[in-house]
Amino acid sequence: MAKKQAGMLGIIMGILLLALCAMAIAGAFIDEWTTTTGEAPLVGEQDLGSSSLGEYRDTVPALSGDKIDIDAVTDALKDVEGNLRTVMVVFGYLTAALAAALIVLYLLKMVFNNGFTRLLAGIVAILTMIAGAVLVAVTVEFCKDMSLSIGFIETSVTTSLGMAAYFTSVGAMAGGLAGVIGCARK
Repeated sequence: MAKKQAGMLGIIMGILLLALCAMAIAGAFIDEWTTTTGEAPLVGEQDLGSSSLGEYRDTVPALSGDKIDIDAVTDALKDVEGNLRTVMVVFGYLTAALAAALIVLYLLKMVFNNGFTRLLAGIVAILTMIAGAVLVAVTVEFCKDMSLSIGFIETSVTTSLGMAAYFTSVGAMAGGLAGVIGCARK
C-alpha cells in the first residue's frame, strides 16, 4: 500500500496559509492597531497618533501583568457592550494563537495526511476564520465608541482601524479559508 502524498492544491494552500497566518500573527504584535485623527475649523485634519494592541492590553486590568484574571475575562465576554476593549484584546491574541496553531496543524496534515489531522486542521481553520471575523467586528465597534463629534464648535475626533488590525483580521480570515480549502481536498 503506497503512502498518500500531499496534492498540488494542498501544497499551494499550505504556502498561502503560511503567508496569511504569518501576516495575522505579525499584525497582533506591530504598532498601529488603531489610528486617531482630529479635525477642527482653524487647524484642519491632524493625525493624533496610533495605538498598538499591546498598549490596549496594558490598560485592561484583567490582562496586564504576569497573571491573567480568567474570571474577569469571562465576565467581559458575557457583557461585550460594556467591555469592548477587553474583548478586542482577547480576540486579538486569540486570533494570533489560532493562526499559529493552524500553521502547525496544517503542516502536520501535509506530513501525515490522514483523516484525523485533516479534521483537526479543518476545525482550527474554521475557528480561525470565525475569530478573525469577530475581531474585526469588535474592533470596528470599539473605534465607533472612541470617536466623537462636538457640533457647536465643529470639532471631531475619529478612531479607525490601523494596518495591524487589518493584517490580523484579513490574514486570519483568508488563512482560515485557505486551510479549509486545503483540508477539504484529499
